[in-house]
Amino acid sequence: MGRKFLNFDERFLKKLKSGRKTATLRLGRKKYRVGEVVKVMCGKEYLGEALITDVRYITLDEVDEATVREEGYRSKKGLERDLRQFYGDFGENEIFTLIKFRLASGRRRRRRK
Repeated sequence: MGRKFLNFDERFLKKLKSGRKTATLRLGRKKYRVGEVVKVMCGKEYLGEALITDVRYITLDEVDEATVREEGYRSKKGLERDLRQFYGDFGENEIFTLIKFRLASGRRRRRRK
């Protein structure tokens, strides 16, 4: 079985490259494991591999300020707005998978055609 991917919208490119985005919330229960190595794509750009450092299942109410910052946002309101824009409407008790990761140093960059 091939390596899993974490795919990001290209608007997160600068935050990912600078290390300001080190977490992602995905709607539903996703099957990532601590210690797993995944490939990271941002738009069509391959950023390299990342090590999964934490995986938790949480609701939006459980998102704290540290998670907001690790997601690359300044406010929980902004994060929630973007999640609703991406996923559409979801209930307040919906489960998200919080995936924390660390990009490998010396990452290679190439465009996918």
